[in-house]
This record gives sequence, structure tokens and C-alpha cells, in this order.
Amino acid sequence: MAENKKGKLFGVINILDFLIILILVAVVACAGFFFWWSKRAPEGTVPLTYVVEVTACEEPYFDYLVEGETVKNGRNEEMGTITKVEKLPYTIVNTNQEEGVFQQQEIADKWNAHVTIQTKAALEGPDLMVGEESVKVGKSVTMRSASAAISGFVIQMDFSDDLVKEAAQ
Repeated sequence: MAENKKGKLFGVINILDFLIILILVAVVACAGFFFWWSKRAPEGTVPLTYVVEVTACEEPYFDYLVEGETVKNGRNEEMGTITKVEKLPYTIVNTNQEEGVFQQQEIADKWNAHVTIQTKAALEGPDLMVGEESVKVGKSVTMRSASAAISGFVIQMDFSDDLVKEAAQ
């Protein structure tokens, strides 16, 4: 280092002041790193089963929803394995003007698919994360398997609260 007779670095700053500033910068950098690191997901994962509802499907769609196939999101991250496919009637709500009531009406040749997916999820804050994607009831999801594209909403999640508490520790 270039210091003069008065002990100043480059003739501008005292060497002792420079060392104090250097130590403070190192402390702030370490604190920032540990704060960022504490926000990361824990190593533990919990078993998660969730159901995605796909609405207004036609009959041939069900031939392509194959139990045992792996589903992936748009980033090619594995989102789980299809364990169950249910076929339910597709209904809409209509207004009956004469009686002044709302009525559910089944639509012919249309079905709802309830696709059950099983996976492992990491607990990150309040979220259950599968890869880089959070899974929450009401969230829109778009996935694909080897046979089908799946676009719908998560309508149900099953996981053990005890396992979530254990993974968070």
C-alpha cells in the first residue's frame, strides 16, 4: 500500500480508518449472506398429494390421462406422478327466470377430470414447493405428461401437518 509519513493511505485516508471500513464491509456482507441463506428451503421434504381439476373435457381426453405417468411443468421440473383420474359430470349454473332460481345443469358430452398427483414438497416459508413452483389450493397449474397436457386449478391438497412441522425444524 502507498502510505505517506503521516500514516495516510494514498495521502487521503488513515490506515486505521481504512481497516475499520474494511471490517464493517465484511460484517455487512456476511450478515447479508446469512440472511439470504436463512430464507432458503430446508433440506427436508414432505409427501404431498394434490388434485387438479380440468374442466369441460371431452371423452377422448381421458384416454390420455395415464396413471403412473410423471407430470412436468413448463420449466421441465417434475411435479409428481399421476396416481388417480376421476371423471365427473361437467355442470354449469343457469338462471331459471320463470322460477327466479339458480339451477345446476349438466352439459352433455363434457366432463370434469380430477387428476390426483403424488410428489414430495419442500417447505419454504408458508409455501409447499415442488421444484421452483409453489402448490396452493386455488392456484392455476399447467403441466404435461408423456400423453397429455393438463391445465386446471389445484382444488385439494393432502399432507401431514406433523411432517411439515418436522421438516421445518
